[in-house]
Amino acid sequence: TKAEGGWTLELINPETECSNATNWIASTADIGGTPGSINSAYNNTPDTIRPIIENYFVLNATTLQLNFNELMDATSLIGAIYTVNNFNSVSSISVVNNNQSAVLTFINPLDTGIQYTVSISGATDCEGNALASPTNIDFIIGFQPEYGDLLVNEIMADPTPEVGLPDAEYLELVNTSDKAIDLSNSSIDNFMFPSGSIILPNGFMLLLDDTYFTLFPFTTNKLSMPWGSSYLTNDGKEIVLKNASSIELDRVNYSIDWYLDTDKNDGGWSLERINPEAPCLASQNWNASISASGGTPGFQNSIFNLSADVAAPILLSVLVIDENTIELVFNEKLDTNSTFLADYVITENILISSLKNIGSNNTNVLAELSNPMLKGIVYYIEVTGIADCSGNIVTEASSIPFGLPEKPSKGDVIINEALFYPRTGGVDFVEIYNNSNKLISLKNWKLANIENENIANEQTISMLPILLLPNDFCVLTSNKTNILSEYPNSIGSKFIEMESLPTYNNDEGSIVLVSSFADGGDSLILEESDRFDYSENLHFPLINNLQGISLERIDYNRPTNDATNWLSAASSVGYATPGFINSQFHQTIEGESEISIEPEIFSPDNDGVGDVVNINYKFDQVGFTGNIIIFDSKGRLIKNLIQNELLTQKGTVSWNGINNENEKARVGIYLVYAEIFSVNGIVKSFKKPFVLAGK
Repeated sequence: TKAEGGWTLELINPETECSNATNWIASTADIGGTPGSINSAYNNTPDTIRPIIENYFVLNATTLQLNFNELMDATSLIGAIYTVNNFNSVSSISVVNNNQSAVLTFINPLDTGIQYTVSISGATDCEGNALASPTNIDFIIGFQPEYGDLLVNEIMADPTPEVGLPDAEYLELVNTSDKAIDLSNSSIDNFMFPSGSIILPNGFMLLLDDTYFTLFPFTTNKLSMPWGSSYLTNDGKEIVLKNASSIELDRVNYSIDWYLDTDKNDGGWSLERINPEAPCLASQNWNASISASGGTPGFQNSIFNLSADVAAPILLSVLVIDENTIELVFNEKLDTNSTFLADYVITENILISSLKNIGSNNTNVLAELSNPMLKGIVYYIEVTGIADCSGNIVTEASSIPFGLPEKPSKGDVIINEALFYPRTGGVDFVEIYNNSNKLISLKNWKLANIENENIANEQTISMLPILLLPNDFCVLTSNKTNILSEYPNSIGSKFIEMESLPTYNNDEGSIVLVSSFADGGDSLILEESDRFDYSENLHFPLINNLQGISLERIDYNRPTNDATNWLSAASSVGYATPGFINSQFHQTIEGESEISIEPEIFSPDNDGVGDVVNINYKFDQVGFTGNIIIFDSKGRLIKNLIQNELLTQKGTVSWNGINNENEKARVGIYLVYAEIFSVNGIVKSFKKPFVLAGK
């Protein structure tokens, strides 16, 4: 804070001859300095502390630089005795860095990969305090790293609030090889490693800004980097590690989602690599540290696990870029050479004319097609022979669908299921359904809610051209892992993980789905595709605790805001069906008569089997107003379903077995009485019996 201005630097001890950075400090005076007066930091206590070797760098096979923690007596450095492996192998000594470093030049080049010990005796600081004699330093001449030798192993991007470690960002590298690695002239992003940066076999190196260097005294191998305190952004960043020949050693595009823990991603915890011997795996090989300190800088990771990577890469999805171009998205890093040797089989006799490896982690392949795709056709692709960077080859593959998207119409994609009151620690989800025969791209589609009768708080579903196939589901949530753990039957491949969802109240609110389609230029056409005004009152009334129970749509073709078209997900499926058919789904079957009942026997117990009875109607003209009433076998009024309501020409009304007193009706025979009338005097009435059964 004082470095930002208004404070002087003061000399601590003017009587010492060893004045350097350790002898200066920011003023502690109230006015920011002591001009004309004795310094506020003044202390003339004699220096009686021995110097130490703070670190060292192997500059090359014949040169070693020793860096001391304070100013040394130059004469003593030149006159000191230096031996390497008990032999006097030093031809010359030079003093550099303002008498704080000694550079030793050896008579003969040292061998790569062999550990040496240099012993120093007779050196003193400028106050005459002697270096401990002898002081031994072990060093080694390292190899230039090759692919697979060196990885980013731990990332502390957000150290605040502190859990146990200092409030400091850091990166940790791990040497996965059995040889010493020399990082001289290697780089991480745009920062070059200084000469002599060595990582021992299976060892670690901590990288941190100059400001934080002294905060990790127990970490032996660390390197100060001039990258500032905001190099590692909290939400994510791509980190690229290359050797001196510009060969890429590792690429990590971390994200806050990698924590898989909403508490730990708020700060104080590092991201740790699980298995350094599985470099192909991306996000699935990282997780939040479980160390009590919040991280393990310079030590083996707390979640370290060497389970072998024996799984071949999986083709997750196909993104349609244009009519001639598709992008294949795999779950892990690929062997880029295998991309061009693999077999690609596409239906409709489509061939691939060119391939290109892309993606921040080499997980994607861009493919140009020999013939343009046609609208209305679902194509399928299988890829075999492609390998991950560990050499696991795909021998059997599933067919992945893709195709050209079409312009959506209002109601093509509908809201099909909603969890707006999750369990403690859980998150919301909204399931949508393509109720058309079109292939629809969800790029730039949005979820929203309603404020002051207007669409508000729009959140983009995806910036990628993810396709929703005809009669298929898609689950929208901010935390896929959470939903999969809460509802194990969920189909993970149907999920899109959004950055965030609009806020949906636990009791009632509105979910709005906004469609998007390009108008042929740079503009997008946005319009409401569906809207669901939900309420906790739509749940099965006899459920005591609604937490973690979704509302499911009964029929795709009935109006979204028909209150009788929604019911609680059944207990038999775990109270939600993310990614697959609703437990309460029942598609209306049109009968020949004007009024029909299905099923004729139902059991409203929320088990997912016959939980509602559906009253279907179909008239030969429009304009009827109607009443639909439930009576028991003794003619007593049980439930008013519709009262003087204008009806569509055909439709369905459902009854969940709850009477007008909000109690479950008794087991027995019931009667639906429907009365319709028109403005021109037509009046019709219908009676249909059915049974409410129990177990």
